[in-house]
Amino acid sequence: MGASPYDKIVTPDPVKSNFVTPGSKTQSGPDCTPQPAFQGFTATFYRAFIKNGTEVKRQNYTWKYDAGDEIKCS
Repeated sequence: MGASPYDKIVTPDPVKSNFVTPGSKTQSGPDCTPQPAFQGFTATFYRAFIKNGTEVKRQNYTWKYDAGDEIKCS
């Protein structure tokens, strides 16, 4: 394997923002499966490439998690 062109790569924890509150739905029928609600959010993350103590490159990432509605069965 070759040597890395960077001294280190910094990868902090993702930051969550833009929280979305889930809804609630009631369903019926034999195929109904209850589900707890879960919150949606946007996550941002980056990787910083360090050479000689200076950031020389940065890769930014953003992704979205949709909220999941609570499903109640009747």
